[in-house]
Amino acid sequence: MKMPVRSWTLLRLSLLIAGLLFYWPQHVLRAVRAADQSPADEIGPLFPVVEHGKWGYIDKTGKIVIPLQYHFAYRFSEGVAWVEPWPNRVMLIDKTGKMVAMTKIYSFALPFSEGLALVVVPGERGPGYIDATGKMIVAQDDSRKGANSFREGLAPVKEDGKWGYIEKTGKMVISPQFSECGQFVEGLAAVKVGKKWGYIDKTGKMAIPAQYDVAYVFTEGLAGVRDGEKWSYIDPAGKAVILPQYPEVFGFSEGLAQVKDGGKWGYIDKTGRMIILPQYDDAQEHSEGLAGVKSGGKWGYIDKTGKLVIQPQYDKVSVFSEGLASVEVGKKMGYIERSGKSVWAPTK
Repeated sequence: MKMPVRSWTLLRLSLLIAGLLFYWPQHVLRAVRAADQSPADEIGPLFPVVEHGKWGYIDKTGKIVIPLQYHFAYRFSEGVAWVEPWPNRVMLIDKTGKMVAMTKIYSFALPFSEGLALVVVPGERGPGYIDATGKMIVAQDDSRKGANSFREGLAPVKEDGKWGYIEKTGKMVISPQFSECGQFVEGLAAVKVGKKWGYIDKTGKMAIPAQYDVAYVFTEGLAGVRDGEKWSYIDPAGKAVILPQYPEVFGFSEGLAQVKDGGKWGYIDKTGRMIILPQYDDAQEHSEGLAGVKSGGKWGYIDKTGKLVIQPQYDKVSVFSEGLASVEVGKKMGYIERSGKSVWAPTK
């Protein structure tokens, strides 16, 4: 995770009701029996692309599968994707491009997570949650001034200025009491009590006392926390596994985490040993064996040993997901394979 829970929560929530932000977490479809598959199930991963101001979807080879026709298109999650037929309105499509029947038009929606998606209906009550058929599972509630997606069975919601958690029936299971909070990850959620951050378990019990200025979510068994000027990493018991020493850090991914030392970014392992020396102006997490790194004003990719695999040449890059990564040259977006081969050139 590249953003601390505090900044992440503030950004998501400040933009949520305005309907300006769409976050897509990365999800992998569960395998189903061939006999139960629909044509949409049989289609592999799809990726949103834009050309001449219109968005559609390509497959991993760069072939256009869903024609470029939308004002904007978001990533697929759990087999469906939100698209904007026109600004500030979203509808749901499957991998054949067929619109999923909906009873309402939404001004804002988050990706499906654990079978539900948070939606906002223009001119109506607060956010609610629908299933993939469009049925409202958790009723809209105008007392909720903020909400987030379900993760590990619970979703953060804000009522009367405080955050708590609901289950998938809409029942409040952890009462609103926190000034800020994050989603549950690896059984724990970061919450802010007063001016400090700690962690609760799914019963709402404080598992790690609120004592940190900033707290990340747990990833791969460790979480970055800051108390004062330096960051450390703790385990789920709250024990400091890597002592405070870095001015900036990010979460672990594929066994490595980005840390900043001497003004440059490098990578450590879970013992705190520096695996890739600090040498980059910016760095992303490893995904599918590669990580984006910035040097000399351009982004390229390294492997987990620090070997440069794709030369710095891009103005922006994303992490690899399902075999491809999006890259930008100027304001043009494209996709590359792990070899660096372009499947959708950033010139369109």
